[in-house]
Amino acid sequence: MHFLQFFASSIALFTAIGAASTPPPATVKNGTLQGRHNEQWDQDFFLGIPYAQPPLGDLRFRWPQSIEEKWNGTKDAMEYGYSCYQYKSNFNLSEDCLTLNVVRPSGYDNQSLPVLIWIYGGGLYVGSSADPQYNLSGIVNTASESGQPFIGVSINYRLGVWGFLQNPAILNEGSSNAGLLDQRMAMMWVQENIAAFGGNPKKVTVWGESAGAQSIGLHMHSFGGRDDGLFSSAILESGGPVGASLNPIPFYTSAFENLTRTVGCYDGGSGQYATAHTEALACLRNLTSEQLFNSNYTVVWNPIVDGTFLTAYP
Repeated sequence: MHFLQFFASSIALFTAIGAASTPPPATVKNGTLQGRHNEQWDQDFFLGIPYAQPPLGDLRFRWPQSIEEKWNGTKDAMEYGYSCYQYKSNFNLSEDCLTLNVVRPSGYDNQSLPVLIWIYGGGLYVGSSADPQYNLSGIVNTASESGQPFIGVSINYRLGVWGFLQNPAILNEGSSNAGLLDQRMAMMWVQENIAAFGGNPKKVTVWGESAGAQSIGLHMHSFGGRDDGLFSSAILESGGPVGASLNPIPFYTSAFENLTRTVGCYDGGSGQYATAHTEALACLRNLTSEQLFNSNYTVVWNPIVDGTFLTAYP
């Protein structure tokens, strides 16, 4: 069966979730989560789980930061979190969007099942794990029926200018390619916490389509090809590490200038190149989410070879 058929089945299922019994809670590093149970396919959903600090204020455009504090009581994980900011979308949008979702067949919470992490495509400027076609219920159900159950995980990551703003100041502070590091942080969260849901952190497959596949290809080349054990296998569909152009910083000079002019952060041309970019970047971080979003500046920002995450062209 084609993977889109799995997603089509998932859409039909998700519209019928409704009120149902609750699955056993899952206790992760930061506290206890309560998900929801679907009786039709006997699955448990844990939705909208934060895997990183909200990238707000001074954390805007930076690499994601892990959540160290613990919450008291039981945290509700029954609804999708916000989708990351993007244009031409019907999703509920916010910068506080770094969440993931876990779909598992019921009754396996004390097992050690393989794990599949789904990374959506969309050109690195659109997409969301809240898209009904990506909730993974169909393929998780088919796997269970075939006697090969696994746990599905879908993730959000920052898109467009929020995830891939490129300029000298971003490069100098080590914040390039933040959207890809979001994905990596989600993989790290899986390593630390998936056992609480009955998953095996040593049997993780990452699966992506289009820009999701390109992202996985870049992860395979990241940090000079270093293997940090975040996944053991990968599925790349309709994409690869050489999919989108990895343009150098000068390629984005006019794009950054136009953006800062649009939102009132252009420095006026002080002649001090690095200083001017640093001041403009600080100004962008001081904007409200709505001000940055309403700039409607839709340049496609892509990953770059930053010398850290990507040390060379694939």
